[in-house]
Amino acid sequence: MDTTAYGPRPGLGFLAAIDALAYRPNLAARTLVTGRSRVIDVVTLSRRLFGPMSILAGVERAARPLDYSVRVATCQGPSPSELHAAVERLAGQGVEGVIVLAPVHDAVNDVVDLATEVPLVVVGATPEAGVTVVGADQALGARVATEHLLGLGHPTVWHVAGPASWSRSSTAWPM
Repeated sequence: MDTTAYGPRPGLGFLAAIDALAYRPNLAARTLVTGRSRVIDVVTLSRRLFGPMSILAGVERAARPLDYSVRVATCQGPSPSELHAAVERLAGQGVEGVIVLAPVHDAVNDVVDLATEVPLVVVGATPEAGVTVVGADQALGARVATEHLLGLGHPTVWHVAGPASWSRSSTAWPM
């Protein structure tokens, strides 16, 4: 028998029982023991737009090797009350953090009061005190793309704008 100073060590029989029973760790039990859910929630305004869905895919790729689960809540529209209610509901479910994919004007204002209840990041919004905001440097990206196309010899570069209601639109292409 394989023993330690404190008694028998789990051996092959224990591991065989785990395999035979197809045991899977219980997330609820682990959460009770550790006090951590290992869940990140993402709130988005649409699952049809390429940009936000690309960000969601990146969040999932980053979370998986760290043993975090990602849940998604989609708002029916960009109304402040709906966005606020979605984040508030998720914050009450013991998540590790909430990522808001709401690149519309004033999205940060809709959820700023919840930043003290749960770690919160808003993607693509205009920066606001009290909330972490991340996003691409749209002005630099637009300039580099334009210079590249002109450098290839194209005499003109046209721009097809995204939604005017998105907060980063005005930083990339000021009117």
